[in-house]
This record gives sequence, C-alpha cells and structure tokens, in this order.
Amino acid sequence: MDVRRRNNVTVTGRADGPVLLLAHGFGCDQNMWRLVVPTLVESHRVVLFDYVGSGRADPSAWDERRYGSLEGYAHDVLEVCEELDLRDVTFVGHSVSAMVGVLAAAKAPQRLSRLVMVAPSPCYIDDDGYRGGFSAEDIDELLESLESNYLGWSAAMAPVIMGNADRPELGEELTTSFCATDPDMARVFARTTFLSDSRQPPGPEDGHRSDAGPGVRTGRDRSPRGRRLCPRGDPRQPAGDPGGDGALPAAERAAGHRSRDHRVHRVHRDKPVMCRTDQAPEPGDEQDVDATDAVFTSLLEDSAEELYEQAPCGYLSTLMDGTIAKINTTLLDWLGLDRAQVVGRMRFTDLLTVGGKLYHETHFAPLLQMKGEVSGIAMDIKAAGKQRMPVLVTSKVKTSSEGEPLLIRTTVFDARDRRAYEQELLRGRQAAEEARRQAEAARRRAEADRVRLQEALAVLQQSLLPSQLPAVPGLEAASYYHTASPDLLGGDFYDLFPLDSGRWAFFLGDVCGKGPQAAAVTSLARYTLRAAALHDADPTTVLTTLNKVLHEQHPSGEGRYCTAIFGVLEPEDSHVSVHLASGGHPSALVQRADGSADYLPTPGGLLVGVLSRAPFTAARTDLLPGDTLLLYTDGLTEARTGPGRELYGDDALRAFTAAQPPAGPQALITALSGLLASFGDGLDDDTALLALGAPAPLPTPASET
Repeated sequence: MDVRRRNNVTVTGRADGPVLLLAHGFGCDQNMWRLVVPTLVESHRVVLFDYVGSGRADPSAWDERRYGSLEGYAHDVLEVCEELDLRDVTFVGHSVSAMVGVLAAAKAPQRLSRLVMVAPSPCYIDDDGYRGGFSAEDIDELLESLESNYLGWSAAMAPVIMGNADRPELGEELTTSFCATDPDMARVFARTTFLSDSRQPPGPEDGHRSDAGPGVRTGRDRSPRGRRLCPRGDPRQPAGDPGGDGALPAAERAAGHRSRDHRVHRVHRDKPVMCRTDQAPEPGDEQDVDATDAVFTSLLEDSAEELYEQAPCGYLSTLMDGTIAKINTTLLDWLGLDRAQVVGRMRFTDLLTVGGKLYHETHFAPLLQMKGEVSGIAMDIKAAGKQRMPVLVTSKVKTSSEGEPLLIRTTVFDARDRRAYEQELLRGRQAAEEARRQAEAARRRAEADRVRLQEALAVLQQSLLPSQLPAVPGLEAASYYHTASPDLLGGDFYDLFPLDSGRWAFFLGDVCGKGPQAAAVTSLARYTLRAAALHDADPTTVLTTLNKVLHEQHPSGEGRYCTAIFGVLEPEDSHVSVHLASGGHPSALVQRADGSADYLPTPGGLLVGVLSRAPFTAARTDLLPGDTLLLYTDGLTEARTGPGRELYGDDALRAFTAAQPPAGPQALITALSGLLASFGDGLDDDTALLALGAPAPLPTPASET
C-alpha cells in the first residue's frame, strides 16, 4: 500500500533543514499543528501525517488487530520514515503519540534520534507506586461512555479537553474533529490509548539491548507512594495549614474587613437609605445614625475563617502534587464528603470526573506549571449522590520569597446554571442545525423532483409536436417552439403532413390554459385535425369537425377550447397555392420576395370549442418564389417590452418581418427565435412558430463574353 496515501503524509518547509516529524493525539489529525507549522517551516523540514482512522488517512487501511496496540501505530511511523528515507529525526508526539514515538525510537533509533513529548503519559491507570491519574473504574466508565454514545461523548468531552474557555471556537473545532472520526475506529483507538502501559523499557526482543534507547523510567519523579515529588518548601509549615492559607489578604483579615465606604443613615425610622460618608445626616438624626452604624459594622465583624468556610464558592489549597491540604465547608457540602475523608487523603483530581481528570493531566496541570495561574476553566466534579456538578476552576501557585512553588490555591464556582444555559443554547443550536439539515434535504428532494418533473414534461411536450418537419417537394418549411417555463406543460401545437398526391396540410394552434388538462386537449386537437383532414381537407370543414369534438368532449363549459389555423398547400409550377381557415387565431403573416410583409386577414373566426356551432373565416393566397407564410401563437405578439412593459403587438411583428431579408422560412425562423430570446422575462407564454415558403430561384450565372 502507498504509505503516503495511507497516512495522508504532508511534507513542507526547508528541504535541507533538520527534520521534525509531528504526530497528533487521540481524536485529532495533523491540522492540530497548523498554528505552529508556519514558524517551524522557516528553519526545519516538517513532516505531518494522520494515523489510520483519523483525519484524511485512508480508511481502507484500517485493521483492528494492527491498531489494537500502540505497536501498530509505531510501525506506521517507521514506515513513513522509511518511505521518505528520514534519519536523525526529531519526533514531536502529543498525548498518546509521545508513547508511540518511544516505541518507534526503541525499534529504530537511527531514524528517531530525539523525542519531544507533549503532555505524555506512559500509563493512564493508577498502580502500586505509580499514579497515572485514573483508577481502573474511571477508565471503564470513560470507555463505556464512549462506546455507548460516541457522538454524545465527543460533544461533551471535546470542550472539556480543549479548555480555553475564552476561545470556544477551539472546543468546537475539536468536537468537529472527534465527530468526524469513524466511531468504530475511535473506540479501538481509545481503548488502545487508555489501556496501554509503556512504563517498561524496551527489551532484547526489540532488536537491541534493554538499556539502550529512550525507554521510560518507572516511577520517574514520583515518590514511593506514587505522588509526584513537590519542590522543597518550608519544613516548619504544617500540612493542614499551608502558609496560613485564607480567603482574604492579611491586611483585611487583621482589620476584620471593616469597610466604611458607605454607611446606613436612618432619616426616618422606617426608611433606611444609603449615602456616602461625606454626606452629613440631617440635624437631630445623629443618635439614629450612630446606632445604625454600630449595627451595620457588627454585621461585618465576621472572622476570616467564617468568611472562608461559608463563602458562596469552594476554596481549597493543595500541595504541589495535588494532595488537598485545606478545603472549605461549601465545597465539602457540594461533594458530600467529610473533611477527614479529604484533607491529606485525596488529591484535587480525585474530586473530578473522568473527563475532568483527563483534561487536568493533559492541559490544566501543565499550563498551571508553566504560567503559575489558570483562570475560569470549565470542569465537572463528582458531587454528592454520584451526580456530576459543572464548575469553573481558577488556580494560582503560591511561591516563597525565593520564587519556589509552595502550594496551589484553587477557587471553585458553581456553574450549574451556566451549564444549563449552555446546554439549552446547544440544544437550540442543534435543533436549528437539524431543522436546517431537514430543510436542505427537503430542498434537495424538491429540486430532484422538479428535475424529474421537468424531464417528464419535456418528453410529453415533444410528444405533442412533430420531431421534425417532413421534406415537401417544391416547398421549404421551418419551425420553432419556445417554452416559457420548464415546470409547466404548454398547449401550443403545430404539424405538417401529406394529404394526397401533391397536396399537404398544415395547422398551428393554441389551447387555453396550461398543464396536464391543456396537454390532453392539445393531443385531442392534433389527432382530430389530422383525421378530419384525411376525410375532407376543406379548411372550414376541418375546423368545424374539431369544434364539434371539443364541444362534445367538454359540454359543461369547462373552458377547454383553442384557437387554430388549418390550411392546405398545393405546389404548382410557378407558385404554391394556399387555402386556410382560422378559428379565433392571430392572422397569418406573409413575407414577400420584394421585402414587403403583410397579414392575410381572417376576421370573424370564433374560438374552437366554445359553441356547438361556430363560424370560421377562410382565406386564399399564392406564394411566389421567395415568399414565406408565417404562422405564430400569441406568446410572440403579447410579449412585454421596454421600461413601460408595453405589448410587442402586431404592428411591431410586421415591421420586424419586413426588415428581414427574404431568405426563406429557416432564415425568418432564426431571426424570430433571436427576437424571442431578447424579450427575457417579458416573454411569459409558450410560443410556436411555423414558416412555409416557395423556394427562391437559384441565381443565373452571368454569361461569358
């Protein structure tokens, strides 16, 4: 398999620079390095990749047995190095990738010569003499939650793991990254990560001596009881009271916090008011003022210890290894624990849920060690009754006069109302997103249905028209059909067909209305006209037959009628004779070979199908060579033009036709189709065009002299 494709390998930076191989952690991909890569590429050759099952790695390469241990990921790292022929590489691994780098370097130290481990943990589960941060029960709870509802776990855990409450977009980005990972692959990766134990150094079976390579030391920087060794502090300081830790500054504790910015003055005995100290009471009220001031001052004489214990938030102080040295009553009440169960026996992380522990180990604690202060971090604590209580945590490291860290002071604020509000917002956002997705899906379905309907209508429309006009000896013919809307089935129709030896029939009409019912009338009209013409080709007789059929078909006056012109062509030696009749249809237009154009009047013809007996008007003309007969439906003359949206009209059509060179039916149809296109949205009705003409004589070549 192509390793580059399998792991979505990206190489950037200086081609001649030292190599950095950046490996992401659980639930992420190489995109997590995007903020640091621009700086690194200035001096290094940077190689990024995605583990199989993450990011844009090839999912077809997934093998649950291979990736059921960190060894499988380590093999992938080495195969990437081999593919790119990388040596003397600095491997930067975040979270679980730190241990993947250890395993890979142990197998091929000539390729990975340096390791940079960001928030590493060789084992996440507590053991005798070792503290991984989680009990076996914690890990079971974490994996059970992940396996039962991976997407819900992702949405809840990603913001906790990311932290940075002031930049919620980072939590959203991690949530998206988690949710984009295949749940089945993520579950395997999670079990591999949280159940792994890389504390033992590599042995001889790894291809080299057990004391070679960057093996992980057992219990490094940890006391025999499994606690991290804290920096040396004041040995005289009692464990239960680190540095006299309290809730108030010393000056305020000494003064009893006797704030006198405002005093209560009683102007009337039943109406106490507040005023500033520079506002004197009214004469005669001095005694009331003194008495009230004494009562008010006595209310502020709470001891510092009482203020600490009964504060509206939780306070605790811990040693540098996290052991709780002091905790206030408020926080104990939230936890449902006694002071004796907590002080000196539990660590701060023991108060946290699994997600909180994970975040504390990988982000909170390293950030606190680096900056000395972390503020407003959202976590969950294990409250009384086995409930999860959302809180906001702020911690600050207290240092000695020499700058040595002594203890950590932490404030815990109840965030249940805030969490409920956030969850309500999240539910609202999810509901809105779901509504948007449903609306988008409905739109796509509607669009697909519309496309299918348009295709069906187009096929049906074509079935009502001849696929092409027949070739007529001694005659030229051309046609065009403009559909105003692909969503509506039009009722315009035309045809040209033979009658008997030497004679041809033609018709063009327009059915009232649109849609399936209009299409049914169109079909009936076409076949009736063709059948009637074969029986008796007289134009008036044919229209009379059509009128009778339509009227009998729709006797209740349902408005199923049409306009139509029917005619017969008979080519002669020097011309083509035309005999036609009109039933309420716009008059035919004749373009003469001399460049003139005029209508062939057919006044008085009634709509076809309105009355049981209807009069129709006949007319005759001859088409000389170069003459063209034009039939059209009213969509052409009723188009709206110009700023005033005026009707195009008969006179404009005649003038347009006269302005065209008499080049035959096809040239005239081409010009008229361009005219229709120029109307734009002013053309809101279907339009049918049919042009018939006598061919112009071919030019006689000049005789040679």
